[in-house]
Amino acid sequence: MPDMKKQVDIIAVGDISFMGYSTPEVRQGIFKAVKDCFGQAGCTVGNLESPLTRSSKAVPGKYTLKGDPIWARALGELKFGLVSLANNHIMDYGEEGLYDTLDSLNEAGVKHTGAGRNQDEAFAPAVLSIGGRNITFIARSSVVVSSKAYAGKLNPGAALFDEKEVVYSIKECKRSADVVVLMLHWGLEQYRFPSPRQRELAQRLIDAGADILIGHHPHVVQGVEKYREGLIAYSLGNFLFNDFVWELTTNNVKEGAAEVKLPKDNKQGMVLQLGIDEGGLLSHSEIFTRVNGAGYVLIDKDSSRGRDFENLSRRPSMRCYSQWWRMQAIYLEWKLRIKPRLSPQKIIRNFCKIRPRHFAEMGKALKKSINISNEKTTNPYE
Repeated sequence: MPDMKKQVDIIAVGDISFMGYSTPEVRQGIFKAVKDCFGQAGCTVGNLESPLTRSSKAVPGKYTLKGDPIWARALGELKFGLVSLANNHIMDYGEEGLYDTLDSLNEAGVKHTGAGRNQDEAFAPAVLSIGGRNITFIARSSVVVSSKAYAGKLNPGAALFDEKEVVYSIKECKRSADVVVLMLHWGLEQYRFPSPRQRELAQRLIDAGADILIGHHPHVVQGVEKYREGLIAYSLGNFLFNDFVWELTTNNVKEGAAEVKLPKDNKQGMVLQLGIDEGGLLSHSEIFTRVNGAGYVLIDKDSSRGRDFENLSRRPSMRCYSQWWRMQAIYLEWKLRIKPRLSPQKIIRNFCKIRPRHFAEMGKALKKSINISNEKTTNPYE
């Protein structure tokens, strides 16, 4: 349980998706076990990964996420003061899905940043007064997708990351804010360690004036690192993600569905407690969480989580980290993207269906994985 004597001004969690949570009856129970963790904080923030909408018009050509708008009230009851909408799924149900999300959050009194009806609205920071201090939140996503996910001058969407723009925004916010928090959707899914270039980028953003960087998107917990006077949380993992059926829609016709059974790592998250004073970050601590078989968020009392987290936080600062990470990336790319394509059972079962295009697709997959392991890209969706 959290230390109630410790100053906690902000609580940050990772990815939140209500996909698969279809009945409002579970609304009270889903967060019951962790509710006490949030009662002492001035504000709770997280990344809302699924739009809150009842629309059936999914964006064609991709697997989509969504949740019922009633869940906005559950976030408000848990003292969520703000959510980031800067991610690759917030536009899964197009303009209608985004607008429904904005409306339901507004009705629940939950502020948001990182997406909007146009570029100006999407890029606008959100300011919260916590303990008499102005805390400014900036949210961006660096995950490239083929669908129309990002805001333009006249079109709605999420706020796309551009380093020059973000550095400028941080410096502008720093003029009036006591603390600047950058919420960044970035990195590689299933990777437990940030790439060396991510570390370099994070340090440049702290140098630009960000006090705290909160990362999400890998869907697994990564480490936390102090840099100068700032704090970098590379990925807080999944706070609320459960098994669900993922449907592929093309031209409003359901073409297929995939039952997603999340592995153990994807049902683990972390609550990051932040104490802040006039000079910036005062303290930080962690509470580990997990989603159980019923889809409820619980405090994870497994002592191995703490030891694992220490390793995740310590490893990136070791000598020769770039070379070590590259070897890890080669192994993970083989495990995640190459080996499944080369399954003997799959090859035998589909041998008569193999066509030249399948060899071309394998070549593209190999090239993509090589580029990732060499840090020429950190995005498997490109």
